[in-house]
This record gives sequence, structure tokens and C-alpha cells, in this order.
Amino acid sequence: MNNIFYLMDTAQFRCAAKTDNQELKKILKQQFNIDARRINRLTMASLLAVLPLSLPDKKTHLYTGTAFSSPEKFNQQMDRLFHKEIPKPFDFIYNIANAPAFEIAKTLALQGNALNCVVPYDEYTAWQQILTMAMSDLLQGYTQNALMCLAYEYVNGDCDAQSLLLSKNNQPHKIADIRLVENKNKIDFSGSLIELLQHKHNIVLPINEKYQIEFNFHLNRHCETTK
Repeated sequence: MNNIFYLMDTAQFRCAAKTDNQELKKILKQQFNIDARRINRLTMASLLAVLPLSLPDKKTHLYTGTAFSSPEKFNQQMDRLFHKEIPKPFDFIYNIANAPAFEIAKTLALQGNALNCVVPYDEYTAWQQILTMAMSDLLQGYTQNALMCLAYEYVNGDCDAQSLLLSKNNQPHKIADIRLVENKNKIDFSGSLIELLQHKHNIVLPINEKYQIEFNFHLNRHCETTK
């Protein structure tokens, strides 16, 4: 069984609470021609983290991880209930936890499976869960490409969304080689996974007691370019 994969691209979108939803909608419209009138803040951040990526295949499988549905929409819905008002239909729809996965799949016209995973507010653990799901499907041959998005909308309004694109196919524009191997050590990385990868740091990420994921840039350091 082939346990070698390739990191094809990464992206990240962050915004502080002072960046209001109208600004996010404006970015989506101007840069990607997307009408986001009814989309919640968490979903907009997720879209802005994946749209910069170049997908090789519409059959790419999608894996999203969120800690909760949009706190903003949840609070709006609960406030209306508290005042004995009927929740707005789209507030309810976009308060469902898998709303980002649905909207990403629809926007990118993906034909592969789309799976949402509820993850903790802990990037390390969250990426372990998302990568485990994606690499399992890659190993089993269910897909050739896996798009992953980890998105957080915090109660204070800050957002942080990150994306990785993996492939089983060795292509010239790959960023790094990835291996799923038995644990050789217990060294965990510290810091943000996405930022370390964007700065081309070799990383060892244990995913359970037996296996670890290794991101290796040393094979293609001679052709590194600044993104």
C-alpha cells in the first residue's frame, strides 16, 4: 500500500472582529464573484481560505473541521427565540454545523464526498482528526485528492480559517512530500501547522500512538519560491 502523498497547496484567512461581515462579503464579491448575502461569518471565512487554491479535479473530496456553528448566527437565533420571535429561515440553515462544507462544495462544484467534523478549539488536535480522515480515504483509494479546511469563528468575532490540498499524484508543482509512517519519535511540532508549512518547515505530526505524518520539504528546497 502506497503511503506517500504530496502537499500541493496551502492557504489561510484571518480577520479580527473589527472586520465586519459587509467587508467579507465585499471581498468575496470583488475577488471571487460570489454573492454572500445570506452566508454566515464562519462560512465566509472558510470560503476565503479555500478559494485561493487551485483544485486539480472536481472529484476532490472535501473535509472540513469546525468547533461549532457560527456563534454570531447562533446568538441571533437565540435572541429571537428569547423575544418569542420566529427564527429567520436562513439563520437556522446557516447555523447548522456543516454549513461551511455545504457552501464550499457548492461553490467549487465538487463532485466528491464532503464531510464535516466537529473539532475542539485546539488546532493540533483538530488537524490530527481532519488529516486522519483524509489520509484514510487517500490510502484506500476512495479519492486522489483531498481538500481540508479548518475554520474557527470565536465568540469575540475573530476568525481563523486554514486549508490544505493533498494529492496521491506526484506533480511538478508539489510543495512537499508527505509520508504516513510508524512512530519513530515523540517529537511534536509547536506553533501553527499552516504557518510552519507555509514557511517550509519539516514537520512530524503524531496522529495516534502508532502512526505519524511527516511533511518533508528537503527534496525540493532547490526550487522553492516565495508564494
